[in-house]
Amino acid sequence: DAQQLLIHLSSSRNQAIRGEAIARSSQILHQTNLPQLAISFDRQLSTTFADLPCIDGMTGEQCLNQWAQKSGFGVSRWPYGKVDISREASSNAVRRQGKRPSYAVVQLERSDEVLGNCNVFLGHNNREILIRDSLGMEIFRSTLDQPSNRHVYGANFSHGVSCGNLLLVSSGKHYLAFNTLHQTQDGRPHLLWRKQAISNLENRPEYYSRPTGGGPQRAGSRRARRAQREGNWVGVIGPTTYDSCVLQDQTRLVCVDPLTGKVHWQRTDVPVGCDLFGDGDFVFAVERAAKKAFVFSTIDGRRLEDVPVPIWRERLATHGRNIIRWRRLAKQEFELSSIDALKNEVSWQYIFDKSSSIDIANSRYVVVVDSKGHCTLIDAFTSETLVDTNLQVLASIQEIHLLAGNENFVLAIEQPMGVHATQHKVIPFNQTDYVKMDGMIFVFNRATGMPAFVRPATVKQQVFALSQPVDLPVIAFAGNLPKQTGGGRKNFMRLLLLEKSSGRQLYRNDDLPLSNNYFAMRADDSRANEIVVEMVEAEVRLNFTGKARPPEPPSLHEVRSQRGGGQGLLGIGKKFVPWD
Repeated sequence: DAQQLLIHLSSSRNQAIRGEAIARSSQILHQTNLPQLAISFDRQLSTTFADLPCIDGMTGEQCLNQWAQKSGFGVSRWPYGKVDISREASSNAVRRQGKRPSYAVVQLERSDEVLGNCNVFLGHNNREILIRDSLGMEIFRSTLDQPSNRHVYGANFSHGVSCGNLLLVSSGKHYLAFNTLHQTQDGRPHLLWRKQAISNLENRPEYYSRPTGGGPQRAGSRRARRAQREGNWVGVIGPTTYDSCVLQDQTRLVCVDPLTGKVHWQRTDVPVGCDLFGDGDFVFAVERAAKKAFVFSTIDGRRLEDVPVPIWRERLATHGRNIIRWRRLAKQEFELSSIDALKNEVSWQYIFDKSSSIDIANSRYVVVVDSKGHCTLIDAFTSETLVDTNLQVLASIQEIHLLAGNENFVLAIEQPMGVHATQHKVIPFNQTDYVKMDGMIFVFNRATGMPAFVRPATVKQQVFALSQPVDLPVIAFAGNLPKQTGGGRKNFMRLLLLEKSSGRQLYRNDDLPLSNNYFAMRADDSRANEIVVEMVEAEVRLNFTGKARPPEPPSLHEVRSQRGGGQGLLGIGKKFVPWD
């Protein structure tokens, strides 16, 4: 209860109230051993409120000195030097974990900076919900014990919304609310409540196996997936605040207490399958193909006026009552804008050329790359331009992918695959969380907007992991690789790790044993500046040190000849990673 109210107050216009709410939010997360989730609060305490009183006369800096240093991890400043790499056999625990059915990501349609940089997974035959933080460390696990839960869950149906440590997950048939901050007395994670999304939906196998979608899709490479029935969305999660959460059960629009599930109000006159968004004052319900929204009071459910809204495929994201819009204009240019849906007013606007590509991370950070290679990265909540730079002239762009971390942004530009694509057919672990690509990798410093290295890293025949931990110092590519050997055709795993601070290659191996599609990376909280790449049969450890790097990078020929793995370092001038 306290955290939900504090997060609400952390945006107060009253500086004293805002400062105390931010400080207490940080304190709660550090005291519950979740320091990585406190980064946004800690950053404000160390800057805006560093010299201002927050709690009992203590300044923001004094608050951090009292509790942040005791809890360990936060944003790690990984040493920039030699990286020591070792390969070991996996532990028995990892072997058992990896031999279970693989995990798939549950996309968060809306979130804040507490769980926004985490990855939420559904796995083990749809029996578990798992959360890993931005360093890849497990912070929450819940077993879905009821048999009725298991068969209705699936990554193709599930999406989520978070508010602080409150996590709401929809499978299409059910809504579940989890408290990811505290556990029950017996040590198990806390399921707050569970509700039906469609009360009379039969358990028909054909429903659960059909693909989801929603007609024309919104722009962006990783969008939350929604279940549907007979062409209508089901299980859509509406606006969620500290004291209200709006859901839809067929024609019934319901507002419940987000922590107890107690019904505040309900209506039975809303069309089925609506998109829902809004804030603590207004709920907007939009039919799938509609150009207008029904508006209701979040407080008591009263029907208010209808308002015009962009069509579904133009609604890139929503933030409260604001719609982030991406549309093509009459002259074929693209427009990115923010619209106050209640007033039908444009808050801000950008125009891009007709060949621009777009992606969005955390339903907030929007990156656009135009046909001339100009890159613009915008915080859609504030309209602030975070990156505005010219990249090198690019060939045609197929798709772009953005990862948003606490210290940097990673941009992967996917280009059409060349003739080599038929030579080695690397296979993604799944089609939703991994993407096979040729292309370029860029990293931008979040504070300055500047590129992290002089030239882009270039990759061929790699599988980019879209759900990798965003605050680790590496960029990971991993997939299955069938190869012809002396004994016939055999399957291996391919792994490539690039250093995020320089773009140099740290590790690559084409001959790793198959891992049952299990692949996870995490910081090792028992060893400073070390990360672990977990697979079923093996693990790779990377220890980031301050020791001097090798004086010269190996030549391209030497890189090609080191196919067996290990540490192959490519300098900034030679970041081309060939696979032929």
